[in-house]
Amino acid sequence: MLLSMTGFGEARTETEGLIVGIELRALNNRHLKLTVRGTDPYPMFEAELEKVVRRHVRRGTITVHVRVQRIAGSADLTLNSTALTAYIQQIRVACEDAGVPEFTGSLLSGVLALPGIAPEAGHFGTPPDGEWPTVEQTLTAALQRLDAMRREEGQMMAAELLSHHRTVTE
Repeated sequence: MLLSMTGFGEARTETEGLIVGIELRALNNRHLKLTVRGTDPYPMFEAELEKVVRRHVRRGTITVHVRVQRIAGSADLTLNSTALTAYIQQIRVACEDAGVPEFTGSLLSGVLALPGIAPEAGHFGTPPDGEWPTVEQTLTAALQRLDAMRREEGQMMAAELLSHHRTVTE
């Protein structure tokens, strides 16, 4: 049976606090070449992702797109009040030094965007080490779908080649 090297596979897993989606695209290539894109920090974990991919794929150019959405619970949405107070005090002093003694509320939105005040979007919840089992499970499911698509395409190619063979030999 011929096995095609082109294909697509995707999978999605939802757990409490985490949604993982992985898309795989495979193109023909003599060797295995992997490219990882997606939500930080997963592009930096290309070696770990490649270990999983190598269990299923021997050849081809594989693009892995990892999307991880961390769902924050209300406990994760706590402002850092110590840092907030320090920034506000520094801004008040700076305003007085600049001759604008009134601290305006419009500066407050800017203060909330300063580092260390509010949790950053996308960095809530479980650290990446705790996410890995879900990411690996989702990647394995996407690889199984990719393999199924590649096998189906390979079977269609084999049938077409056999048809051409029959036409030529008749």
